[in-house]
Amino acid sequence: MVKKKIFVLVLLCGFCGIFASSAFSTGTSGGEFLKIGVGGRAIGMGGAFSSIADNVTAVYWNPAGLTQLKMKEFSVMHLNYLVDIKSEYLSYAHPLGNPEPGAVQGKYGTLGSQLALLISHHSRRDDFGNEIGDFYNYEGVFSLAYGRAISKKFSLGLTLKAIYTQLDNDKTSNLAFDFGGLYKSPIEGINFSFVIQNIATGLKFTSGKEPISPDFKVGVSYSPSVPSPLSSPTMGRGLDEGREKGKGRGFILATDMNFYKIGKPNFSLGSEYSFVPPLLKNTKLSARIGYTGKASSTLGGLTGLTAGFGLEHKNKNFDYAFVPFGDLGNTHRFSLTLKF
Repeated sequence: MVKKKIFVLVLLCGFCGIFASSAFSTGTSGGEFLKIGVGGRAIGMGGAFSSIADNVTAVYWNPAGLTQLKMKEFSVMHLNYLVDIKSEYLSYAHPLGNPEPGAVQGKYGTLGSQLALLISHHSRRDDFGNEIGDFYNYEGVFSLAYGRAISKKFSLGLTLKAIYTQLDNDKTSNLAFDFGGLYKSPIEGINFSFVIQNIATGLKFTSGKEPISPDFKVGVSYSPSVPSPLSSPTMGRGLDEGREKGKGRGFILATDMNFYKIGKPNFSLGSEYSFVPPLLKNTKLSARIGYTGKASSTLGGLTGLTAGFGLEHKNKNFDYAFVPFGDLGNTHRFSLTLKF
């Protein structure tokens, strides 16, 4: 049975890889704002999150991860991006039906949704370079996702996206979708994943059509079961069942291999260490560090490195991520998640 499940996973990965390879073969890339990651936790780990995806941001990273949610979750995020660019994000996930015995998600799977908006300010200039006013660009996406466990070890998920872009007075919209899988191996604490994102025909502007390049990634994570302060019975329902049983996973190491249309494949690497301070009951602290190969090495400085921290009190999570972009400046993400 295990061999059969692994075969299905490999087959799906192969199908997605073939699709992605053909999609990446020609053209230029559009819809770059779709590749800006979400969630302070995931970004602090370099975006190596497809094989973790155990919170509401799974709608973005890997919809198959929604099956890991035991409670409803709501999250908001603010991003101070580069130059005069801001981004706002909110998401919600809802397990459907009563949890099945031994399952990690609602009886009928888990629904999720997200709304992301990117706003940039620009100066309008005449043919001589003189400033004659200003304007805003708006790029947004609304997503609906569904994840369901095929077995206790293997889950699949699908996300449908409605994309809207307004560049000055030029507007366009389109649909896209993501598809992902998550496999919990027989070796405790090791997960494998695949996900293909942004499958779409492109964005049509008055100046021409810009195809959206899909992203294909495979990931693996390791979360050893170790005795740790995370096993405190006072931590509340927000922690996973393993921690409540004294098998707190205080350390996670994850990596994703990303295949993009422009340039060579690159990888992301991230780690997280969590602990419960002796004097702070019901509170968990997390420190994170990561690396993302998506960043251009020509920017200099600490480009590519990421860092962050998290604070969980009962069923409330605050996460922060710091991502430097060399000469372009630094970016900061702040996110808040509620579980209920």
